[in-house]
Amino acid sequence: MNNYELAYQGSLQQVENSIVNTLEEWQFPSESDIKSIAKSTSALDAWDYCYAIAIGMAGVFIATNEAFGQYLEQIHNVASGASGDYDRFQSFLGDALRHRGGSYRCYRNAVQEQKRRKRLLRFSQITVGA
Repeated sequence: MNNYELAYQGSLQQVENSIVNTLEEWQFPSESDIKSIAKSTSALDAWDYCYAIAIGMAGVFIATNEAFGQYLEQIHNVASGASGDYDRFQSFLGDALRHRGGSYRCYRNAVQEQKRRKRLLRFSQITVGA
């Protein structure tokens, strides 16, 4: 071996020793500890896995389907109190989720008003200083 290979092997050994020492300090389980752990049993059955897959697929559908997003937006419009032509299901859900004048809307309006005032103040400072 040449000097480069010896230096490489020495540094690699130092890194491995550092890792082993750190794991010992942390009292990390060794390979024999891990093998001695009994296999845990699971109470999940096939229906649990099917349910998880179905929920995941529904999430993908909701996130990627633009028409469905517009349908949900109309439900939100009903809940917000906006007038429009909605079907019975949209009206039912919109009324159930009603948030007309709710605290979120008041907070959002206050934040928008604060941003508007900052823009006006910044604009007035620019025009006055010019």
